[in-house]
Amino acid sequence: MWMTTNLRPNPDTATGGFVFAFDVPTIRSLYDSYTVSDYSQFLKDLTGPTTVHLVRATKNDAWKGVAGAIAAIEKNEWVKVHDIDAGHWVHVEKRDELAALIKPTLRSVSLKGSLPFR
Repeated sequence: MWMTTNLRPNPDTATGGFVFAFDVPTIRSLYDSYTVSDYSQFLKDLTGPTTVHLVRATKNDAWKGVAGAIAAIEKNEWVKVHDIDAGHWVHVEKRDELAALIKPTLRSVSLKGSLPFR
């Protein structure tokens, strides 16, 4: 359904139909960059004062091949790995659990307006 909300009438009246409202080449470039990015060394070597919180949706198969890297990352005191029993859409499947996890961090950041969490 989200795909249809990103369609617009084609401005080329001769062709008609619809075109994507977002920049497809940019999305392709971002995806290609994502598939070759590996931040495990960065996270292993990270030093404070900033703590990185990594949320792992344990039902997501993407974690299967990186167990060793995660174990090494977890040894770094500046990286906190949080497991949530959910699939890829952790923000939908376990919304309240994820909100409770990030809420303390968000409260320590100065934000305009109120937070959307209960």
